[in-house]
Amino acid sequence: PPEGPHRGFKKYLERLACRILDELKAATAKGMTPRLFPEPLFHCGWAVVTRDPLLRFERLVYQGVRRAEELALRHERDASENRLAHLEEIIAENQLSTVFQPIVYLNDLNIFGYEALARVPGVDYFSDAEILFSFAVGTELILQLERLCRRNALESLKEIGKGVKLFLNTSAKAIEDPELRDDGFFKMVREKGLDSKDIVLEITEKLA
Repeated sequence: PPEGPHRGFKKYLERLACRILDELKAATAKGMTPRLFPEPLFHCGWAVVTRDPLLRFERLVYQGVRRAEELALRHERDASENRLAHLEEIIAENQLSTVFQPIVYLNDLNIFGYEALARVPGVDYFSDAEILFSFAVGTELILQLERLCRRNALESLKEIGKGVKLFLNTSAKAIEDPELRDDGFFKMVREKGLDSKDIVLEITEKLA
């Protein structure tokens, strides 16, 4: 640490906290993949404690720990706000794309249906769709996000043949969406020339 009571000490602690955080991330990177742990596992805080003859040493340490904890929590809130802002941007600019995965009968390999899968641009906050939806389900934007994915799936869909099913992943919260309850979505389905009986809303257990 730098010499002197406060000469550059706060900057030193800040650099030290960042180094500790980087080493923790590196040490756990192998087992803590973003797919399994989309939220940051570590937040680092620090504080400078100045001796006060009127306060017990234990009290000073306690106050320092509390200030360090508050700083770490502030970093966590900032990270969450950044992710929320990026989610809002993804929805507003419709940065999602849709791919279709065929589902086939094993006995003759005929196509039974297609599962619509959302894809997001690879970015630091949301490296794949699973991480995006895992975060979104804890916000008020999950219904908007899922509504956008359903519309994208219909708009991207080509002719799939009569009786072929279209599987759409959704969260349990989707039942609260007025677009589904008030027949708005299935009106779009019919306008696409599809039978509503061929639409399968698959509630994913990860988002239930």
